[in-house]
Parts: sequence; C-alpha cells; structure tokens
Amino acid sequence: AMSQKPKYTEPELGNTVLHLAALNGHFDQLPIAIRENRELLSLRNKAGTSVLHILAAKGLLNKIKVQLSSEDFLLKNSQG
Repeated sequence: AMSQKPKYTEPELGNTVLHLAALNGHFDQLPIAIRENRELLSLRNKAGTSVLHILAAKGLLNKIKVQLSSEDFLLKNSQG
C-alpha cells in the first residue's frame, strides 16, 4: 500500500487539508500543517481559491507569515 498523502482531502470541492484547516478555523494547526505540506499552499480548490486567499480574506495572513517565504505570496486567484 502506498503511504503517499492524498493531495485533496475533499476531491468533490478540491480542498486540501490546508484549505479545510483554514475554512474550519483551525488556525493553531496551520503552521504545522504548512510546514508538513508546503507543496499544498499553491493548490487551488475547484473555486480557484488557495489557502492564502482564504487566510487573507479572514485577515489572518499575519498569523502564519513567519512560516511563509515571499514566493508563497505570488499567487493570484481567478480574479487576479
């Protein structure tokens, strides 16, 4: 059996574990989740939204800023 983590934990919506943590208010878990799943930061759900978009909309980027590098912020959603 493969032990590879699935990219999307909610395939029907395209949400990753990071999307779910951000959407459900598990902000204390985000720094660890980001450190362990950094490649998921740039993934968008089916609505075209990344985890960073969710956090920005909630005004919470400053809570995880120390975990991120400047390249992580070079994301645009479908509206730019």
